[in-house]
Amino acid sequence: MCSHILRRMIVVSIAATATVSAVANSAPVYSAYDTNKNNTSNATQSVYSVTDDSNNESVNQPSNNNTYVSSKAQLQLRMQRNINELQREVDELRGQIQENNFQIQQLIQQQKEIAANNKSSNSQAPKNAGKDYSNSLQAASEYNQAIDLILKKKDFKTATSKLESFLSKYPNSKYNTNAHFWLGQLYYVDKKFSKSLTNFKIVAADSSSSKAPEATYRIAQIYQQKGDKTSEKKYLREVIKNYPQSNIAIKAKKDLGLSK
Repeated sequence: MCSHILRRMIVVSIAATATVSAVANSAPVYSAYDTNKNNTSNATQSVYSVTDDSNNESVNQPSNNNTYVSSKAQLQLRMQRNINELQREVDELRGQIQENNFQIQQLIQQQKEIAANNKSSNSQAPKNAGKDYSNSLQAASEYNQAIDLILKKKDFKTATSKLESFLSKYPNSKYNTNAHFWLGQLYYVDKKFSKSLTNFKIVAADSSSSKAPEATYRIAQIYQQKGDKTSEKKYLREVIKNYPQSNIAIKAKKDLGLSK
């Protein structure tokens, strides 16, 4: 997936360069803004308001000057869409990597628990050890099913229901912090900011979680959506203070205008 995103970035860069070159070559030598404001406004409007009239076969063509302005605007729009798409893919990749790392850690922990149980005699082992281990495996299976609905099937509605059910069924599971993170993400996308905020704050409170930096940043974004600039800046500063070496801290600095 990393190579896919890299290829996308190269294609976007080449396409942008080619388009800018084409626009520049077709542009007139004089400035696009040599005309007065009224003339520019009227001419620009004509580019976007061509009427389809079967009784009128001739259509006034916009000047080269305004074609240049329109081409630049279209280029910028395409570039912004490509950037947004790449950012979405990067976010998905980061989430997948974090989830893979978490799964590896859980597998290592499970192996340690199995080894510890094998060393203990049956008389020394707790009576409910087998049941607890079975519940742990079941919890892991149900959690993974919910995550697959998000990352693979993109079935966000069902995933939300599954994760809510998971947290209710396994209130003490070691997967709970991650489950709250993904619920926060799902509710954020669905613009249910109050529910999103509740889940992200649970994650942010667990500083040992690999998802705590991003959860803290998301809290700042939610407050930005709510128009609460004071709280937004508070949580952006928390990201920078508590996770100074993280990629999320770079974003937080940019949002605060601190990046060079």
